[in-house]
Amino acid sequence: MRARTKKQFADINITPLTDIFLVLLIIMMVVSPLLEYKGLNIAVSTDSKPAAEEDPKAIRLFITAAGAAEVDGAAVSWEGLEEELREQREAKPDGILIEIDGEAIHESLARALGVVQAAGIQRVQLQEKSESAN
Repeated sequence: MRARTKKQFADINITPLTDIFLVLLIIMMVVSPLLEYKGLNIAVSTDSKPAAEEDPKAIRLFITAAGAAEVDGAAVSWEGLEEELREQREAKPDGILIEIDGEAIHESLARALGVVQAAGIQRVQLQEKSESAN
């Protein structure tokens, strides 16, 4: 009687392995540019005391509930805000304190952060404040 021998496959199907590597490659290509992105250095204040009183060399930007901007208590238009911040940056090199009214919309804060970044200010501190206290 002859012994039957099964023929074994010595080949390994690498198609699923190749698919996994391609997916990982795509993920790495998408994620790697994001690793080098450097945003603003933001510190969120939780103190009830305003940090600007402790640090008079910081610019104070207040965003009202209506979305208007005030720099050190003086109303400034959004169009002239970047220029005003550039001028103030040299006199007050310790960054900026952005105080925002609790009723203000998020678009105002995002707009202010964009202007601050465009003005070249790197140190940013955020604080929520009521408009009546200003």
